Amino acid sequence: MQIIGTVRGEGRKTDGLERLYIYIDKKEAKVLPYQEGGKIKISLIIEEDCYESFLMTTKT
Repeated sequence: MQIIGTVRGEGRKTDGLERLYIYIDKKEAKVLPYQEGGKIKISLIIEEDCYESFLMTTKT
């Protein structure tokens, strides 16, 4: 499955790594397993690398 999103920076964590998040419009996100106001653990695969992350929503 391929979904278009925008990567945005949110500053640096205390360990110096940059905190990033991916913004996805809710119209595009209908195929994702998110729940309004919830936090769901996911595996995000970008090319050959797999990252553990979370899906979260904000009220619009």
